[in-house]
Amino acid sequence: MKFLRVTGLMPALLIVALSGCKYGDSNNTSSSSSGGHSSSSSSSSSSSSSSSSSGSSSSSSGSSSSGGPGAVVPIAGKLVQAPLAGATVTAYLATASGAPGTQALGNATSGSDGSFSFNATLPAGTSPPVDLILISSGGQYASEANIANTITNPSSGPGLEALLPQVAASGVSGVVVSPLTTLVAMRTQGVIAGAGASTAARLKATKASCTGGGISCAAATADAGIKSAFGFSSAAAPFNSLAPDFSAPSGDGAVMALVLGSFEQEAASVKQAPISLIGALASDYYDGVPDGNGPGGGPVKYPGTSTNIPPTLGSGIFLSNLTSYLTASATPSAGVTTATTGVSIQPTVTSAIRSGIASVAPASAGLLANSSGAIAEISDAGAQLVLVAANTQGLQAVDITNPAKPVLLPYAKLNAVLLSSSSLTAVNGVIAVPGQKDAEAVAYSFSSTHVVLVDLDTQTVLNDTDYASVLTSDTNFSGGSAFISSGVYDSTSPGGDGGVDLATAEGFIQYDVATHTLSEPIPLSASQIPPENLGAATVDKILFANGLLFSGNYGPSGSGGGLQLVDLKNGVAYAMSDTQFQTDFTVTEGGGQEPFGIVDGNSVDALLHVGVMSGEHTDYAGLIDLHDASKYSFSGSGASAAFTASTAAVAKTVSLSDDLAGPTLSGVTVEPANHYALFIDEFGSSLAVGLLDDPAKPANSTAWQGFIDWRYYNAESSEYEGAGYDPHAVGALQAASNSKSYGFALSDASGSEALAMIDLAAFATAPAMATPSGSKGPEHELASDPFVAAAGAPPIIQIVPLAAAPASGNTVRGKRSAKSKTQAERRDGVMVLRH
Repeated sequence: MKFLRVTGLMPALLIVALSGCKYGDSNNTSSSSSGGHSSSSSSSSSSSSSSSSSGSSSSSSGSSSSGGPGAVVPIAGKLVQAPLAGATVTAYLATASGAPGTQALGNATSGSDGSFSFNATLPAGTSPPVDLILISSGGQYASEANIANTITNPSSGPGLEALLPQVAASGVSGVVVSPLTTLVAMRTQGVIAGAGASTAARLKATKASCTGGGISCAAATADAGIKSAFGFSSAAAPFNSLAPDFSAPSGDGAVMALVLGSFEQEAASVKQAPISLIGALASDYYDGVPDGNGPGGGPVKYPGTSTNIPPTLGSGIFLSNLTSYLTASATPSAGVTTATTGVSIQPTVTSAIRSGIASVAPASAGLLANSSGAIAEISDAGAQLVLVAANTQGLQAVDITNPAKPVLLPYAKLNAVLLSSSSLTAVNGVIAVPGQKDAEAVAYSFSSTHVVLVDLDTQTVLNDTDYASVLTSDTNFSGGSAFISSGVYDSTSPGGDGGVDLATAEGFIQYDVATHTLSEPIPLSASQIPPENLGAATVDKILFANGLLFSGNYGPSGSGGGLQLVDLKNGVAYAMSDTQFQTDFTVTEGGGQEPFGIVDGNSVDALLHVGVMSGEHTDYAGLIDLHDASKYSFSGSGASAAFTASTAAVAKTVSLSDDLAGPTLSGVTVEPANHYALFIDEFGSSLAVGLLDDPAKPANSTAWQGFIDWRYYNAESSEYEGAGYDPHAVGALQAASNSKSYGFALSDASGSEALAMIDLAAFATAPAMATPSGSKGPEHELASDPFVAAAGAPPIIQIVPLAAAPASGNTVRGKRSAKSKTQAERRDGVMVLRH
C-alpha cells in the first residue's frame, strides 16, 4: 500500500457555486427511476477528447454554442479513484428527484490520467442552465491500497457519479468525478426526498439555507453534509471540483487522499469490488446517517447481490480500514515521512476524519461515548459486542449481534495474561477504542497506575505502561480509592487514532492510543474533585468546539455535590458555583427542600443535549439542558474557571419514587438513539428506566419536564443485585440488528457475576402498579416481574452468566448494605486525596 501522487487535477474553471437555491431549476424532460443510480452509460466513445453521442457533433473542450434549444454544452474534467483510465463517462439531465434521466447527452473515454472532454447535446426544447449528472463505466486504475494491483471497473453496473447543478451554455471544466461525488449525488436525492430529518442525523446535520425544491440547494446541503461526515473543512471546494493530493501533509486534499485510500482498503477487507463498495456507501448515506439503511428505509445491499451490507460499513468498519491503510507495511503510519511522497502525513488529518465519522454515525456504531463505566460497546467485523470489566474475573464480552441469543466471549487467552500480570490486580474499568485495525480496548485497575491497551481479536496486550510519574495521587470515594476513577473514548487525539479521556486526581488526562502517552492534565477546579463516573459528549459541539466532559462529583468538602463542564478544545474545567448547584438542584423531602448531595453517576444524551446525574443511593435524578449555548456564561481559567446557567431554563431534579414506594439508585447511563436513561443501585436491587424529554421540543409543548415517563423495579436479591463496583457497571446501546435499546448491568445475585440485559423500551412502557389508596398517582413501579417471561414473549430482562476466573489480587469494592441507610445518610460522602 503506497501513496500515489495525483497531479494536475486543480480545476481550470470552478463550477457554478452550490450555495444558492433556484426553485424549479431541475430538468423534467427525462424520466428515471427514483432513489437510485444509473446502472450503466448508454454508449461508448472512441476518443478521450472529442467523442460524443445522441447526435452531438465532436467538439473540443472550450467550444462555444448559441445557447438555444439543442445547445451543445462542453464538459471537461477527470475521473478519480486513482486516475481512472479507459472509462466511459456519460452526461445525463438530472430529474426533479435528483436522479439521472435516461437519455444520454454525450460521452467520452478517459485518458491515462483520467481526463476527459466532450460536448453534451441538450434535447430540443431544453436551454441552459441545466442540471447534469455524469456517470462513469468501466476503466482501470492502480489501487491506492496496493498500487501493484490494477482494478478494472465493470462496463455495466454501478459507476462513479457527479452532479453538476446549473451548468451554463459556456459549459464547465475542471470537473472531478470521484467516490465522494458519488456519495453527494445520492445524498442529494435523499435531501430532495426529505430523508435524514431524524434526531439521529441531528448531531452534525447541515441545514439547508433554503426551503422547497431545487437541485442546487439540495446539492449544496448534501455536499456540506458529506464534507462534515468525512472531516473536510467547511471552506473546502465542492467535491465536484476537489481533487485528492497524495503529496500534501494536511488540508482537504490530504483528507480526500486518505478517504479514497481507505475506501480501497475497505473494499478488500469486505471482499467487494471497490466500485460496488462505493455504490453501497452512497446508498447508505442517502439519509445522511451511515447505518446500513438506504432509500425507503430498508437495508442496503451490495450492488448486484442479495447480500446486506454490515450496519457499520460506513462508520466503524471504514475507520478500522483507515487505520489498516495507514499502518500496513507498505505505508508508514500517520505523522511519518513516506518514502513515496517525501512528506509527513499529519495526525490532524486522521483525527478530522475520525471525528467527522463519529459525529454522524448512529449510536449503534459505538462511536458516541457518553458515559464511563465497567461496561462498554464496540463493533467488530460486523458483530456488536458489549465489553464487561468483570474485576477478578477479567475482561469479558457478550456478542449481542442477535439480541435474542446473546453469546458470551470469555477471552480466556487474554485474561490469562491480564490477571497474571503484576500491573493489574483486577480489571475494574474498560473503555472501547473503536475504529482501529482490530477491535481494541483500554483496561485499568483502581489500585494501579498502569494503562493497558488490548487487542480483542488476537487477545493480546498491545501496550502496558506505568504512569506512576504522572498519576501520583489517588482519590478516596465512599466506596474505595482509585488512581483512575473513570474514562471515555474521544475520537480526537494528537496521534490521530483517537484517545481515552481519563478522570484522575491530577485532573482530566487523555491517553493517546497511537503514541501511548498522556496529555498534560486539564486542572480540576479548586472547589471540585474528579467524578466517580464520568459523563461525556465528545462529539457534541453545542457548548465547546471539541465537545465536553460532564463531571458531576462530590463537590466542595466532598459532601454537597458539584458539577464541572470540561472544554476539551481549550483544556478548561469550568465549575458551577456551589451556591447555584445547591439552589438549582434541590430535592423535595418531607415537604421541605434539601441539597442534592454527592453526584455518583453521570451521562449525556448527545443528541438531545441533556446531561443526567444520579445521586448516591437516592431516589432522584438531576438533569441539565445543554442544547442552548446562550443560556451559559463561562469565565476564568485553570482552578478558578467557572460557569453559570439560566436556572429556570436548564436545571431539573426529578424524584423517581411514587408516594408510598420508590427505588434506591446510584448509577446512570443513557442510550442516545432512543433517549432512554438506565439507573441502577450499585449495592442493591433497584433498576429504573426513564424516557428523556427533548428540551428543544418538550413533549407537552410548553415546558421541559426532564422525563416524559419512567418505570422502576425493586428486584429480589436472588434475581439481580448490583455488583457494587466503581466505575459503575452499567451501560446502554442501540442494537444494530433491530434498532432496539438495551441496557446492561453487572449483577452478583447468585454469588457469581452475570450480566443483566434489559429491553429498555419494554421496561419503560410496561404496565405499572395500580394506584393504591392514599396515593396521588400515577404509579411508576412495574406491576409484573421483568425477569419472568410473559406468554409468547421473552422476559424484559435476560441474565447472561459470565465465565468464572481465579482471583488474582484485591479489588476496590467497598460493598455495604445501602438499604439500611437513611435518605439523609445516603447523601453524605467523604473525599480525601492521599499523596
